Amino acid sequence: MNTLHQIIARAVLTSAAFAACTLTLKPSELLGAPIEGLTPAAVKRIKAANANYKECQQAAMTALTSKLISQVKFSAAVDACRERFPAISLYSQCKRQAIDAAAMTKKEPTEALTACKRLLVSASFDREQSVPFFINDKQLFFGGIGLNKVQSAATMDPPNFDCDRLNKAILNPLESQYILFGNHPKVFKSLGALTPQNLMMALQMEDQSKGDRKKGVGTARFGRIFGGLDTPKATVFFPTAPCDFDGQLGKAFAGLSAYYLIDKSTGDVTPYFGIAHYRPTFKDLSTKDLVSKLIEAMNSGGGGGYHAIIKNDTTAFVANTDFSEFDDEKDPRNVCRDPRSNSLVGIVQATKENPAKPRYLVVANVKNLCEYGDRLAAGLTAEK
Repeated sequence: MNTLHQIIARAVLTSAAFAACTLTLKPSELLGAPIEGLTPAAVKRIKAANANYKECQQAAMTALTSKLISQVKFSAAVDACRERFPAISLYSQCKRQAIDAAAMTKKEPTEALTACKRLLVSASFDREQSVPFFINDKQLFFGGIGLNKVQSAATMDPPNFDCDRLNKAILNPLESQYILFGNHPKVFKSLGALTPQNLMMALQMEDQSKGDRKKGVGTARFGRIFGGLDTPKATVFFPTAPCDFDGQLGKAFAGLSAYYLIDKSTGDVTPYFGIAHYRPTFKDLSTKDLVSKLIEAMNSGGGGGYHAIIKNDTTAFVANTDFSEFDDEKDPRNVCRDPRSNSLVGIVQATKENPAKPRYLVVANVKNLCEYGDRLAAGLTAEK
């Protein structure tokens, strides 16, 4: 075994993901048995993604062999490639498993490889579909990218997405948004046992008397706090900002955005949620149908048990466990309180003028939200 092969073998041991991704897509594999959704346009998009995925992998390997990055950073780079081109990555893993299983059983992997092709198509963004989310093995994919792994903001480059708003928020916290699910700070690990006074010190809060109901109170590195820390209603929302889809949207979507949680101390961003806005002119989908499609998608890859939780005439949540706590606006609260039953949560919002028509669709990676909060909390308490 020569030196390069030794380096590759050592790197593979460091990152199991790389081993599963080395069998990339061959152009000939897009031929053969017809696969639903594999149109000429889809084939073109998949081929482009495949080429870019190979280039991404090769760049990571070159950096490792040139000793420009450590094996830990190499593993992170491989994860970043998977997040940027998840359809190709999922296909590669599926293909390896099919070939390994065929070798053990001494049977042709034809049927298994056909199933891998279907996975490839399902995970690829199709602007003609009305639900831009795909869930596989409890992993969330949106608009053709992954929303699962923490990434360095400096190297963020999701295909077909413009991260200008995210980059502005990283440089200027005033550009951040504080939205979606709020939690009491004490639901996060390492903060639960603190008294209100010690919690205030750990959070490095601004003077609460200077805050207001709408803007809350800022903290040094833990989002914005609404309500007094000595009350059960104290709620933190973390800084987020989006990357916006800048490719062709099709007839259903008015816009797609992937939101990330920002960690200024590390320069990392954590995928939080994707939101799809629907065109008012799109007539092929009702709110009820969208809820049904979302439940089906989440159950097929999210582990089952997902169902609708109706808030009112215009809002429905989709989760696998009913919520136990709500804020004053009847939205779910403290989703990060143990046992953290929901790792993914969907939201369908209808238009107020016509509740039968959808306005937007959200799927949030709640698991990422809670782990992000835990990391920030651990960093604050470790400094004391």
